[in-house]
Amino acid sequence: MPFIHELKTHLAGLLPGLRRRRAYADLLQVEVAIDITADAATEQARAGRLAYTAEQADREAEQILRTVLADNRVTPEEIPLLRTALRNIHHSAEADHRLGDTLHV
Repeated sequence: MPFIHELKTHLAGLLPGLRRRRAYADLLQVEVAIDITADAATEQARAGRLAYTAEQADREAEQILRTVLADNRVTPEEIPLLRTALRNIHHSAEADHRLGDTLHV
């Protein structure tokens, strides 16, 4: 994400000179580029949140499975834990799918 911030800062630095020179066509192009850069930063932040959500769901499912399978057997009392692990895996898959949509993959 730092490169997007750096690009936005660089583009914003061009604005004063373009305004002084009254280079309105170039000014408009730079302003559009700044808007596109802001949109890219927003999408990148969203992708980061989705990736974090998927990772957390995976880690929770993993911890549940490790706990349940630690003694190499599953008791009836542990069935609800396995259902929770399955829900977490499903949430992770949903976040991965939304991440793919966000990245237009």
